[in-house]
Amino acid sequence: MTDFRLSATWLDGETAGDALERTRGLWEMAVGDEVLTQHVSAWSREVSNAAPVSLYPLCRWFAYNWWRLGHEPRHPRLGHPDYDWRCAHELAAADHGFVWPHVLLVSDGEFMNVWCDTIAMPRQSLNYLGHLPGMQSVPLAQFQMEVARLIAETCERVRGLPDEELTELWTLVQEDMRSPEQARLRQLEALMGYDPEECPSTLVQVALSLAEQMGLSALREVAPVLPQYVGKMSDCWGGGGLTATLQCRLPDVAAAMSGMLPWQAGVRTAQRLRQQMGLAEQSVDDRLLFGLLGVTRRQVEESQTQPMPMTLGRSHGEGSYEVFARKRNPVGRRFEWARLLGDALMGETDGESAWLVSSDCASARQRRQRAFAAEFLCPFSPLEEMLDGDYSESARDEAAERFQVSPQVVEATLINHGCLPRLDSVFPY
Repeated sequence: MTDFRLSATWLDGETAGDALERTRGLWEMAVGDEVLTQHVSAWSREVSNAAPVSLYPLCRWFAYNWWRLGHEPRHPRLGHPDYDWRCAHELAAADHGFVWPHVLLVSDGEFMNVWCDTIAMPRQSLNYLGHLPGMQSVPLAQFQMEVARLIAETCERVRGLPDEELTELWTLVQEDMRSPEQARLRQLEALMGYDPEECPSTLVQVALSLAEQMGLSALREVAPVLPQYVGKMSDCWGGGGLTATLQCRLPDVAAAMSGMLPWQAGVRTAQRLRQQMGLAEQSVDDRLLFGLLGVTRRQVEESQTQPMPMTLGRSHGEGSYEVFARKRNPVGRRFEWARLLGDALMGETDGESAWLVSSDCASARQRRQRAFAAEFLCPFSPLEEMLDGDYSESARDEAAERFQVSPQVVEATLINHGCLPRLDSVFPY
């Protein structure tokens, strides 16, 4: 994980005038060693790390989008983000006539994921040079602490101004944060893609009702697609689920994952389970995989699937679940059930009898699941040994057939270990 830093050097003498004048300063944003605000001035042609802006519109943007920045994930199933989503997550939406770096901020519930790319703007007063080679993850708590400190400093600069919006807005955010009930409501609104108090009351009631049934941690995984599937949710567990019971345990799961990024925690948990079972380099067949959840391949094949963008495991306590699956093809089913196995094992850190949820959401929980399933079914060490330096498409297809995973899983594993280059753009869309 990476450090996140915000700083502002206020310009001397700016104690009069309106909010924009009082909050002019030199602003820096840094992720690790990369200064995202580094720029070249169109006038002086000099390079500087601190950008000359008014911090007021930036802090107002942070305050207005506080809940969505902290809790709204990106869901690939919903396609290219719409204008509203981008305004809540792209820093350029702070606008107000100032030039801002091309930065994207998206939370996965535990980390703030940051993207930054350079865009040539020859007609602008500043051209930003800051760049991140891909997504960088910073602890969400650290991000929020830095933002809150900058907002507080900015509010102090505009104290006493009439009709001042930022201070009032930040006061409302702080009041909501101090109330557990209001904070939970704001989080649910944000998860479903709504600004505070803009979510339809009927949808809020559905979400609160689901939270009572499946647990808040599971609802967080479901909420991003709830507005699109609200009429179908209750049909998912009306009957026909397959009863599965966890047949294995790992000691000290929370301690073993402490301080790790989600994908690291998933890989480590899979390695520990393989080691505990004495699998070494051995492939995981269907009998072993499904047996770890107390079901057979035939039961899985004959169980009903439901047309929803997620797989659910309704908890009956003591490691028993009624599973409502969605995958039909054999390879997809294996990966789906491996994800459920990982969710059941790592879900012990939740401290609640929550449901299992496997979805396409880009949350920390789903990243852990996917990393667990990939490492458990297709561990890197035997994969690398099998390929022996041949990373061609045909060799990857043979490996996928051996480990009974999709070619995409093999490709992603090789990319994550630096054997194949990342071909995606800096931004995720």
